[in-house]
Amino acid sequence: MSKYLHTTLVCAVALIITACNNGEAEYITRPTPIAITVLTDKMTAGTAQVLLEPEDDRAYFYVECIERSKAYTPSTATLNRDYMILVMDSLYRDYLDWRKYWLKQGERYIAPFSSHVLWYGAQTAHFTNLEPQTEYMVYAFCVNPVSNQPMGNLYYTYFTTDSLHNVDLTFQFSIEQNNLYVMPSDDQTYYICDCIDSDRFQAEYSGSAIGYLNYLIETYKAFGLMDYILMQNAQQMLFFPEPDSRYVLLAAGYDGSLSSHITQQSLYIDKDTVPHFTSME
Repeated sequence: MSKYLHTTLVCAVALIITACNNGEAEYITRPTPIAITVLTDKMTAGTAQVLLEPEDDRAYFYVECIERSKAYTPSTATLNRDYMILVMDSLYRDYLDWRKYWLKQGERYIAPFSSHVLWYGAQTAHFTNLEPQTEYMVYAFCVNPVSNQPMGNLYYTYFTTDSLHNVDLTFQFSIEQNNLYVMPSDDQTYYICDCIDSDRFQAEYSGSAIGYLNYLIETYKAFGLMDYILMQNAQQMLFFPEPDSRYVLLAAGYDGSLSSHITQQSLYIDKDTVPHFTSME
């Protein structure tokens, strides 16, 4: 029996207590078809939005997006179920590690597996940090929220991200005192630019320039603040680096999505606060 089947009694009881609304269960323990629709009008070079609609909107399900070249290839119903079990096993192990960590921190309420990992009802999934012009597989399957067993069929589809637009745009950076200057090769093109600590860039974004810039775009879009990061012409920004520190400078054209090659440079501030630039392209 798979490890993820051994859900805690506490989680199961919590689900049962909250599972009724006027006598009708708020979740189902049988499979239901899941429609997967890629919103092509929302596609960019680094992001995608996918609508997931269980036929019964009380269903819990799991969804994932992965490069097709690295993804499982759907096969027979038996092999598909074996794959879904492996996915749930891995997720439940990760959940237990997460749960143990917070219990050690003295946290009184720990979210059950269902609300921590699974999706519920019709949802639009936003996938970011994707690579341009790359084929992806997005798949979903129903999960019993009491036993954490996968249920029914594996549903999936494929999509290809947009390519970066062919805008010929490059950037130059310079520093004078506490000012960082950004100089685009075209004064008429909008762009985004940012500076991030090198260690954080590697730890949180795996050194992915497109991943970090798409994170900025999605975050500012979500709060309706894109105007705050869109730039045009040469720009001057305040910059207060620490001595003996390293940064990554990133800039790229933007016209609703990234529209040019990303200019990426590393910046080392020595102990005398003298800047040293190195190209990372």
